[in-house]
Amino acid sequence: MEINGDNIRFSIVDKKTIANENDAESKLPCYMEIRITREFFKNFFKLKRLRFTSNTSGFFNITEREMQVLNRMVNGMNNNQIAKDLHVSVCTAKAHVSNIYTKLSVKSRIKAVVKAIKNKIVNI
Repeated sequence: MEINGDNIRFSIVDKKTIANENDAESKLPCYMEIRITREFFKNFFKLKRLRFTSNTSGFFNITEREMQVLNRMVNGMNNNQIAKDLHVSVCTAKAHVSNIYTKLSVKSRIKAVVKAIKNKIVNI
C-alpha cells in the first residue's frame, strides 16, 4: 500500500500469491491478506469520515434524509412545505425535524438552523 495525500494504491492477494512471489515487496508497495484488508478499510473509512465530517453532519449522526429536511429548514420551509417537497406525510416531516432537534441538542427550529450553519453542517 502506498499513501500519497488522500490517494492510496494497494493490491489484494491471498496467501498463496504471497508465498509464490519471489520479490513481492519490490513489485508492489504492500501485500495484505483479504481479511486484514477488509479490517483496514473498515477502519480507514471510519477515520476518513471523521476527518472530513468532524464539523459536519457525520459528527452529529444526521442521516441523509435528515440532511434533506435540515437544508429545507435552513431555506425557511415549514413542515407542510418540507413534506410536500420530499413527498412524505407531515407526520414524517415532523419526525425528521424532531430527530434533528435531538441530534443537534436544540429545542427550536431557529436554534437548529443556527447550529447547523455555525457547525458547517449545511452550506448557505
